[in-house]
Amino acid sequence: MAQKGDVGMSPYRYQLNKAEFMSEWHDSNGQPMSESTYQRRRREATDYPDGWRVFLPDGRVDIQEYQRFMTWLAKKKHDKKQDPRLVAYQKY
Repeated sequence: MAQKGDVGMSPYRYQLNKAEFMSEWHDSNGQPMSESTYQRRRREATDYPDGWRVFLPDGRVDIQEYQRFMTWLAKKKHDKKQDPRLVAYQKY
């Protein structure tokens, strides 16, 4: 949350350029996103069905689609860790 007197991102802006995105999107420690994390997310987005909507061709990042992408990525990583026998059982 923004503190009083803090100039933050407008809640009505859904697309940011790379520099704005990296400074606004923090990791769990509160540090701005690093260049290596940004590039890793771009590579991971190539597997996402709507990956072109996350990292737009003109260099901007769509925040709403990025959040959907992160949810999809978390589910994908969770499924990868599951025991294959358990996954097959859960499908029935």
